[in-house]
Amino acid sequence: MFKRLTHLAPVFALITTVGALAQETSTLQGLSLYGISRSDGLLSHYDIDTQTYQKVGYVHRILTDRLTGIDAAAYVPGLSNIFGFWQSDQDGLSYLIYIHCKTAKATIVGRDMGPGLVTGATVVLNNGSEQWLTPIEYQSGLTGLLNINPNNSPDNEFTLVCTDGRIITRDDLHHAKVQPDGVYFEGEATNIRIRSKGVGSQDGLSFSDGTTVTTYNDRTYLLSGKMKVRLYNDHVVGNGKAMGHWWIEFLDGTAMIDGGGETNVTLIPGEWFVVAVQDIDTYGYNSRLITVNHQTGSTQTLMLLNNRYDSLAWCGGKVFFATRGDKLYVLNPDADTEIYLGSADKEQLHAMEFAGWQLVSFDSDVDRLFPMTTNGTLNNQSHDVDMYDLGSIIFVPRDKDPMYIDDHYD
Repeated sequence: MFKRLTHLAPVFALITTVGALAQETSTLQGLSLYGISRSDGLLSHYDIDTQTYQKVGYVHRILTDRLTGIDAAAYVPGLSNIFGFWQSDQDGLSYLIYIHCKTAKATIVGRDMGPGLVTGATVVLNNGSEQWLTPIEYQSGLTGLLNINPNNSPDNEFTLVCTDGRIITRDDLHHAKVQPDGVYFEGEATNIRIRSKGVGSQDGLSFSDGTTVTTYNDRTYLLSGKMKVRLYNDHVVGNGKAMGHWWIEFLDGTAMIDGGGETNVTLIPGEWFVVAVQDIDTYGYNSRLITVNHQTGSTQTLMLLNNRYDSLAWCGGKVFFATRGDKLYVLNPDADTEIYLGSADKEQLHAMEFAGWQLVSFDSDVDRLFPMTTNGTLNNQSHDVDMYDLGSIIFVPRDKDPMYIDDHYD
């Protein structure tokens, strides 16, 4: 029997409540849209700013072999392929496929995922990295001082990512030559992983609103934002040799702080999970929420589900949004719950995704995009994007759209 993988819960950042009011049309500005028709496998592209539609092509392995019935797809930013899910007519098994954004050429990845149609998919960003297409309410005026733990295990090693992309690790500090005052680096950082040194806890960080952050010395913390920091050693000898304790001083800036271990804080494809819902008919359940390794196609079950769902979306935290017909649900693997939120009074919401904080669905009855609140209400201000019968929708920032940039390794 499947087991719910509770050890994956720390991967997800702390949930922030999504606003219930629909945003204005400007929510979609600066984005491109990809969609795949379920009925004929047509991959389409729409530039929302210029209102330009482009027919990319029919998803295929060879030109005479269209892959239809693709009901779910997701995209990891920076790559050249969409991750689609296709069920073979020959063996009835589902497969992860790479779909090239510019050509619609498909490649089967790894082994099969077993029987059962994959009906929704989304990508989930590990905590600790700068959020992509999902704005976060950062706290401002970060100041304070932390003693850096010299632990250099892969999960806990001190890591600082500078705004220019430079990465400073505990190994760099170990071999560092410093200035006479002990300073090794002073400047801006976007991501920091740190475990503070000592026993118990420290109250070394605070924000301008007076909030004090207690850091426990048995936990690793991940900070993301735009922070001005100083790295220094408190004992310098000889020719700039650092022989004392290493400290990081937060001088100013905005940041979000998450607790829990993480293996990497740089923005690379390995920091993203693909999460999907797949139909099953076993143990009295109708579907399962799974993670999918987008490089091998292997899966792990997060949660067994009572309902069969038509779409899946994520906007941060430990929960997922899913539609079943015209009904909107929130799925919480940590709590093992499926909670009904409301009805959209539309029967064909087979595609749904977040654009920033705004939930957007595609109604296949009228083939239009509808902004949607998290209680299931549709905004009357819909968008015609010249697509039809979509099983999934994918929003991509226009400046990172693979249609406009060179191919990247997947």
